Parts: sequence; C-alpha cells; structure tokens
Amino acid sequence: MITSVDFISISCAEKTPQYCRERGEVSEEEGGGDVFDKLTERIAESRGNVLHEGEDEDEDLLLRDDDVLVAATRVVDDLSYIDVYVYEREEKNMFVHHDVMLPSVPVCGAWSGVELLKQRGRNNFAIGTLEHTVELWDLDNVYAADPVVELRGHLGPVTALSWCPGSSGRLASGSEDRTVRVWDVSCEKELCVFSGKKRKITAVEWSALDKNTLFCGGKHGEGFLVDARECLAGKRMIKTNAEIEAAKWFPDDEFLVLLGMSDGEVLCFDTRKTSEAVFSKKASMESITTLAVSKDAAGVFIAGDVGGGVSMFHTGPRRMKCIGHASHGLESVFCSEFSSEDSGLCLVGGGTEKPEMLDLSEEKRYKKRITEESR
Repeated sequence: MITSVDFISISCAEKTPQYCRERGEVSEEEGGGDVFDKLTERIAESRGNVLHEGEDEDEDLLLRDDDVLVAATRVVDDLSYIDVYVYEREEKNMFVHHDVMLPSVPVCGAWSGVELLKQRGRNNFAIGTLEHTVELWDLDNVYAADPVVELRGHLGPVTALSWCPGSSGRLASGSEDRTVRVWDVSCEKELCVFSGKKRKITAVEWSALDKNTLFCGGKHGEGFLVDARECLAGKRMIKTNAEIEAAKWFPDDEFLVLLGMSDGEVLCFDTRKTSEAVFSKKASMESITTLAVSKDAAGVFIAGDVGGGVSMFHTGPRRMKCIGHASHGLESVFCSEFSSEDSGLCLVGGGTEKPEMLDLSEEKRYKKRITEESR
C-alpha cells in the first residue's frame, strides 16, 4: 500500500548516491561496497543496460537531467519503506532507484527541497508516523538507517503534513490527538501548537500565496484557519455534513480552498465568506481521499477516491466541470501530487505496491487548458 507520494526536484538531488562514501558515512570495509555494487546492477538492468567487467558503473547510477524523480512511502505486511523512483518520460518507464527501510509505519509524507540542516543536502522527506512522531529522512543517503531528525510532541498518529512554501523550513503536522503543530525543522523546535478541540485532524495545508496562513480540516467536517505568525487559531470557518479528507489551496488565489469530502463531494470555499461553498460537485460515489491541483493549467485539479477512481476537473466562476477520467491500475487511491517542473505529470498512489504516473499532457482537454493559459 502506498500512503504518500511526492515529486523530487532533480536540482536538489545528488547526481549519484556514491557521495555517501565520499562524505565518509559508509566505507567499503563496512560492507557498503557490496550494497553499492548491487544497486548499480539493479539500476543498469532497469534502464535496459548490461554491465560488462571493466565498464564505468557510475554512468548507470548517475541521475540524468531529464530524469523525473519521485518518492513514495510504502507499507507491505509489517515492513515500511521510502522508495525513490526514476521516471523516464520518453520511455514511460519507472523503476526504483533506491529504497530506505523505515522503523515506523508512515501515514503521510511530504518532500522539501530546502537545506534544513548543516552539512546536509536539499533532498529531504518528512513522514508522519503511526507511532506519533514526525521523521525527516535524507533521501540522498541510500544507506540511511535512521532519520536525521525526529520530532516528538503528538500523542496520536500523525495524519497530515505540509511544508510552508519558501525557504523557512516550517512544517505543519496534524494528528488524531486533535492538535496541529508547527515546527522549525532546522532547529528541531516546536513553534506553535493549536487545539482542534473535538476535531481529529485529517488535513493541513499552507496557503501558496500567504505563507502565514494554514488551513486545517477535521473528522467532524469542520475547518479553521491558523495564523502561524501570531500563533493564533481562528474560530470554526467551515462546517460541513461530511468529514474533510483532503484540502488544497488554489495556487493562483489566496482565498480559495478545495476540500475533498467523505461523501464524495468536492467543495470550494472562499475563506473570506464561509457561510456556504462557492461551488460543489458530486465527484464520486466513494470517499474523496486525495486532491492535487495543477500548477500549469489554472483551475485544473484531480480527485482520487477510495474506490480507485481518478477524475480531472476544471473550475470556472462558481462552477466545476469534470473534463476527464484518468486510466490507472490502482485498486484504491490514497494520495496524489502534480509535478511543479514537468508539465502534466501527476503521481497517484494507493492499494498497490507501486505508484502510478499519469501523463495528462497527452490528454486533449488538459492541453486545451494549457493553450488557453498561454494566450
């Protein structure tokens, strides 16, 4: 089962995991060489290459500029992993570059390209765990056995994570303990804690345009805004009849937030006018478990549901229209994300052991929206 997915900026990743040896973290005498050689062979095979004795193996470990990198948290039986994949767009080939075994069960995850800690890179992945902690992992270290940071404070499973846009290193986490916490990861310090009162928190999301505003949604269908600058939680902003399962801000509007609901509805609220939704749409007969908003085509988003459905929508003034259904091989959909660098790529994960890459740039209706935006 895939519990979270995210894209990795190729500019933030080390071009080859061999740098771990160069940093002195793993020596060949400690057995790192065997692991490294096996990794090289596996990647070469995935790329369709054959290694011959005496050839330069680094060419197959080296990340190419046109590679698309993604990360996914995976749970199989009693084992948990972060898998780092390489997606070759022209060949439509996706394979595991390396994986990291986790000591805790991941419930959610979010990638950051910010240099958060000294002598560390910019390829960091935060996970919220069933064991009440938030862990930060260095994805460039293929030999990692422990997180570089472990944040403690929650008293229940951590169900939602969101990085503040920009270079602040602030991370918001929501939990079944009915609290939302804001952390300064670079200092390993809790900045604020907000009570959701009776609400088990299921969604947290920083505004893309206002870096001090955080939307929080809960199990009782209630949503509220947090002002992280003043460490103040606002009064209940939204009350719905179903549970809030997912939340996303529109990247080009600081007041509009999308909500995916347990009754299959997708709602859009203007945070300045909270009495009723700006528009709503029955997107599925199943619970909407994830939303992903395109950065390229204004107003375009996808909604995934627990039954495995993935639908694409376009929003206009006070309306929302379904413009397509994406094909995939997932039994259910729990998580999704659009790439901010590769137009039209959307990653979804769910009830299988591997995420699915959707290339919406090949969809006529998606291309139409991109064309309209470029005029």
